[in-house]
Amino acid sequence: MQADLGWWQAVLSRQGISWSLLPHLHLDPNIWVDAFMSWAIGLVVKGCWAAWMLLEGWKAKDHDIDWAETVTMELALLYVVVAGFCDVKVIIHGDNTRVLGALNKGRLQNMASNLSICQMVWTMVPDNVMVEPIYVTSETNLADACSSGMLGSADTHLPVLFTVPMALNPFIRNV
Repeated sequence: MQADLGWWQAVLSRQGISWSLLPHLHLDPNIWVDAFMSWAIGLVVKGCWAAWMLLEGWKAKDHDIDWAETVTMELALLYVVVAGFCDVKVIIHGDNTRVLGALNKGRLQNMASNLSICQMVWTMVPDNVMVEPIYVTSETNLADACSSGMLGSADTHLPVLFTVPMALNPFIRNV
């Protein structure tokens, strides 16, 4: 409860904060996410890639492929907010139907994934951002290659301008 009260205080003390009931501007900034259990999680934005290696022992209690896919979506959302998007509904493409469905209903069946979803909500509210997860097949997912270790060239590496949440540090490392 203390964390929730601290979050509300931080949100409500910001100048000009609002949550519009009008339809959000619908935006597709060409964002793709994927997780590959044996290697990494990947994010592709407009053809540029970023990847985070899954560290030894990442499969702790409740940390499974759904958690890794949820975390990838969380990192994509952090990218969206740091890039300055606000008052928008952003399309993010992914290939895990359980996670995409969970984002629509607000929960999964494991605690670690649910904590990631909560973190996403805390990130979205101050900037009035909504996520519209769009399903794509693994074969057409542009983030599939970087999540499985086939990284693009250095000149297409996506600058990561956000800080990875401390709770993820024991499990992932930027590539």
